[in-house]
Amino acid sequence: MRRAHGRFSLLAGCVLVLVALGGSAAQASAFRIKPGGLKPNQFQADMAVTSLIGAPDPVPVGAELTYTITVTNNGPDMGGGTLKDQLDSTVTYESSSVPPGNPSCVPTGSLVLCLIPPLDSGASVTVSIVVTPNQEGSVSNTATIQVAPLTDPDESNNSLTISTQVVAGPTPSPTTTPPPTQEPPPSTSPPGATPSGGIQTGFGGTAGGRGPGLPALLVAGVILGGAIEALRRVRRT
Repeated sequence: MRRAHGRFSLLAGCVLVLVALGGSAAQASAFRIKPGGLKPNQFQADMAVTSLIGAPDPVPVGAELTYTITVTNNGPDMGGGTLKDQLDSTVTYESSSVPPGNPSCVPTGSLVLCLIPPLDSGASVTVSIVVTPNQEGSVSNTATIQVAPLTDPDESNNSLTISTQVVAGPTPSPTTTPPPTQEPPPSTSPPGATPSGGIQTGFGGTAGGRGPGLPALLVAGVILGGAIEALRRVRRT
């Protein structure tokens, strides 16, 4: 009687743990007491990589290439596993993104490992991995979901492979150097020349220009007045 009670307690504990982890009552009922001790019936989860997209395609050398991977649980039971994304040897891993609350992906060389938590039957999760192609040509990517410890009844849909074309990046535009600043040519005008081309006179006017200025006219008037006064004095005598 004490032994049966112990088995019942262990069974109840397993059921509570499974339900607390998000399991359904149907999954909890899979536990049965069998001869030789408490053992679970074998769960099955058809985990599949249902989509693998690389964008943009084609992608220039040195630009970011994003792989979007969708993993789906086709049931019948709850299941998870490890997503293994095999990168091409000619790309460089940059980053990855997973849904909130999920563990981050871990790159190990050209292999990226992402933990897929338990999914209900029919549920999906999407993971994005960003890389940078280093040379022209075709790069491949293979995403595989590995189920454990459950049994996957159909392993034919556990993996997808795609190829993306890498083209030459944009040619950098040549650097243009502005022409050197040209110095104005040296003046060939004779000393004393004005911008108008005339030669400055002693009266402030210009020879060959537009004519004498106001100072020159005043000086000329004074001189002319003095000459007239001197002439009058000569006549008086």
